[in-house]
This record gives sequence, C-alpha cells and structure tokens, in this order.
Amino acid sequence: MQTSFRIPFAAVFALFAVSLFTTAVFAADIAVKDGFVRETPLKVSAGYMSIVNNGKEEDALQSVTAPWADKIEMHDVKINDSGVLEMLPMGEIALKPGETVKLSPGGRHLMIYGLKEKLVAGEKRNVTLHFAKAGAVKADVIVRPVTYRGEKDDGKKNAAPMDHMNHMDHMDHMQMGH
Repeated sequence: MQTSFRIPFAAVFALFAVSLFTTAVFAADIAVKDGFVRETPLKVSAGYMSIVNNGKEEDALQSVTAPWADKIEMHDVKINDSGVLEMLPMGEIALKPGETVKLSPGGRHLMIYGLKEKLVAGEKRNVTLHFAKAGAVKADVIVRPVTYRGEKDDGKKNAAPMDHMNHMDHMDHMQMGH
C-alpha cells in the first residue's frame, strides 16, 4: 500500500525562506556613520567612516567604489621592521557581529585615486561599500576641509603621524606603486 504525503507549496517555500533569511547578512544589517572625505585640489583624497555590523553573522568589506573616483583602496598604517610608518593596501576588512570598525585619520582609511571632479567642502558624495555577504551598501560622505580630523575636531591642524592629507603636497600617492 502506498501512502501519499502532500505538503502545500506555500509551506515548503516558507520553510525555505525562513532558513535562508536566518543565515544571511543583509545590507540593512550594515550601518555607515560619520563618513567624510577631504577636500583637496589634487587628484587623490582620503576617506573615513565608522562601519557597524548589526547582523548576527560575520561579514567582510571587500571594496569601495564611487562614480566620482577612478579607484578606491582600503589602506592601513603600520610600523615596519625599521620602525618607519608605512601605508599599505589591505585586503578585505572583517566585521564580526555587533562590531564597529573605524576608518580614521592615522589608521585604516580609504585612499581615493583619480578624482573626476573637485571635492568642495560641504558637499555630499555617495560611495558604495561592497560586502561579501551583505552585497552593495550605499552611503553618503560629507566633503570636509583638508584639516578636518573627525567628530572630535578642535579646528587645529592636529594631524596624526601618518595622516596622508596633511602631507600630500609633498608626495604623489600614484607613484607609490599601489
């Protein structure tokens, strides 16, 4: 004797959807706060922000793009074996659940190459952050004066030891080979 067991399609689909959504990271799980780029007369700038993973799964920032720049790289500042500060391109940036990662002057940051337009203080520009799981996350960044240091800015030129924007008139990052 053969027994037939039927499950309505809607029930199967609902179970599949619930299992899919409980392990996924969505763009809504990622928050970008306090984003800014520096005003500059050059074809290169730097970008900073706080990125928050509000999800329950780890994710990783893989790249950043903007229609107003040719290329954006994620960089970190490290002290090499000789005790000299170096700016190094980095791969992806991991974000654990509940973690906030800060891209800030003197540390991890975005190097923005090939500006297609002049960045003027006060303007709002859009960037897209590309995550391994959440996918593309759009965010706005504010163009700030070259001396701006972030939310604790006291208006003084208080650059960190390897703050690129305060020495860009002395070097061309495009010649650094990365």
